[in-house]
Amino acid sequence: MLEQLVQIAELIGLVVITCTLIFIALQVKQGADTMRSEARQTQTNLDLALVSRLVEFPEIGRVFSQNETPTFEEKTQLMFWMIGQLRTREHCSGSATVRHFGCYA
Repeated sequence: MLEQLVQIAELIGLVVITCTLIFIALQVKQGADTMRSEARQTQTNLDLALVSRLVEFPEIGRVFSQNETPTFEEKTQLMFWMIGQLRTREHCSGSATVRHFGCYA
């Protein structure tokens, strides 16, 4: 009789441990999903800031679309704007590689 109680207690302990591990796995997945969602939201906010900068400074957009060769000043503005955009993408994953550019998609 005592052995049966021990076996039942072990079985109950096994079920409790299994349920706990399943619960922890679900919590970890939910945390990872939340972090991914927050990263996407941050990237979306940064993209919106980019669009607002292009609206605020339309000359950058004109440099992109003009047929003439940009002046030194325009090239400098454009270069620093592009560097800023690459740095924005870099923060999305920690490195600016082609594989990571889609991290917010």
